[in-house]
Amino acid sequence: MRILFFKKKRKIKKIKLFMKKMNMKKLLIYGGGFDPVHIGHINLLKNAIKKINPDLIFVVPSKKPLLSNKINHYASFTDRLNMCKIAFSKLSKKIYFSDFENKYGRIYTYQLIKFLRCNYSKYSLFLLLGADRANNLKKWKNFEFVCKNSTLVIGKRNNINCRLNFDLIYLKSKMINISSSSLREKIDKRYMPLGIVNYIIRNGLYIENKVKTILIQTSKNKKVGLERYEHILRVTDVALDIAKAIDYKKLRNVYTASMFHDLAKNFSDKKIQLYSKGIDKSTFPNLHSLHGVCASRYIQKHFSFHNKEVLDAIENHVIPKNNCSILSKILYCADKLEPKRTKKDIPNRKKMLEEVKKNINIGFAKLYKQTMAKYEKNR
Repeated sequence: MRILFFKKKRKIKKIKLFMKKMNMKKLLIYGGGFDPVHIGHINLLKNAIKKINPDLIFVVPSKKPLLSNKINHYASFTDRLNMCKIAFSKLSKKIYFSDFENKYGRIYTYQLIKFLRCNYSKYSLFLLLGADRANNLKKWKNFEFVCKNSTLVIGKRNNINCRLNFDLIYLKSKMINISSSSLREKIDKRYMPLGIVNYIIRNGLYIENKVKTILIQTSKNKKVGLERYEHILRVTDVALDIAKAIDYKKLRNVYTASMFHDLAKNFSDKKIQLYSKGIDKSTFPNLHSLHGVCASRYIQKHFSFHNKEVLDAIENHVIPKNNCSILSKILYCADKLEPKRTKKDIPNRKKMLEEVKKNINIGFAKLYKQTMAKYEKNR
């Protein structure tokens, strides 16, 4: 009888706590990498809003994945926060997009819960998780504190294996066979809102993955592709240094043009002919020198990229047209003056780089004259 009495008492206490929670305002927390946001993320939040009917929603992009010290996010925090705003804003007017982790650095979920309990004491906390994150819950730091101080809202899937003696709410969610990692490799409009697709293209996100993959696929072997990729990274660093030195503000354009400039470098002759149709080839010393034109046309077709200034810079980095833009001059100079260029390539590389940084127009003119003389000699 004594045991039954205590069991009954605990049950009554649990019911009272549950009723107290239900009478409080509800705060739904949705954290994650969102790198990039896809319809799986959107559907999960949509279902949670329908189920919980929260009074306030916190969307909290993470600074860095905490279960791995080796992995960084591919898009910046600002870009991921902007993508969250594009993807989630229409779901509710009660959403607050938090830059908490960007301000205070890498934090654990239990620390976020503790902060919210102190600052939103009149709210009952609900933590929204996908099935994959729920399966790793026991690896979280102080996961018991998280479970005791918030109600877990989990997007249930067939592969979920989350057995916990805490408050849980399961959501019915349709299985979507897509991951953020695969979308970083290749944009798939079936799984991403148009606003997110346009943001990724416009801001040149996830370029490294795409460029590296294409270079390896189009090269004779993996080593050649990786060597070309390393060259691209060096050119990008030099181009950004030049841009900063001359106070050129469009650094995103500099980065994008630099990363794409040699995309077609290892294309076959057949592929170069295909992507250079209609071009007057008499102005180019050889077929190989058309790789800038090919790269520009390739990213227009396959990446839906249409920033004219960037496309022109990519085309001009081999043989610049007259009156080319400052961006074209930056990329041209960076390509010719990257650190691995030998004395045979550029006898006075360091001196020339300083001249370019001092005055882009004068430096470019000198470098162009020097390199074009070399092209004419090799015709």
